[in-house]
Amino acid sequence: MLLNMETGYGLLGLLVVLLLLWLVVRRKSATAAMPVIPKLTPVEMTFRSILEKAVGDRYLVHCKVPITQLIEPSQAQSPGQVKRALRAVSGKIIDYVVCNAADGEIICLVELDDHRYESNKDYRRDLELEGFCYQVALPMLRVPVQKGYNLTELIERFENTVESVTASELQQPSALADARKSAFKPVSAT
Repeated sequence: MLLNMETGYGLLGLLVVLLLLWLVVRRKSATAAMPVIPKLTPVEMTFRSILEKAVGDRYLVHCKVPITQLIEPSQAQSPGQVKRALRAVSGKIIDYVVCNAADGEIICLVELDDHRYESNKDYRRDLELEGFCYQVALPMLRVPVQKGYNLTELIERFENTVESVTASELQQPSALADARKSAFKPVSAT
């Protein structure tokens, strides 16, 4: 009888260990397949809600998007040039990316300016983002952090930003030519 109880406890222990292993493996595979959902501060969540209302149903708003997900290397550049350019934007994140809901085309990048240039690093980062937007011919809308946002004003600023870039591209083909010579181009919506 004693031998049977010991065997029973041994089998029970083995079952518990196997169950724990199965749960660990299952959890890892489930989390690997899950998309990463960015954590937003209360200020960022509030602004996202207002921005989604401002851009309407025709557009989708994505939050905290790494620049490397917005671009693809240009075939006209050497691998070394592409590597240097990727290193320059690696780790940089755009606060909000507005895309056409129908085809996924990137329409506008939106930066929520939540700093006061307390350091040169903040200022340099903003200049680098503006340079990136120019290189890939994407409009950028900068919005200062506020306690409340005027929806009508935000709609107007968004439309003006998108329209002004479209108009300037038509008037100044050199800006497009410079963007095409860049090491990057926007990711196609296919």
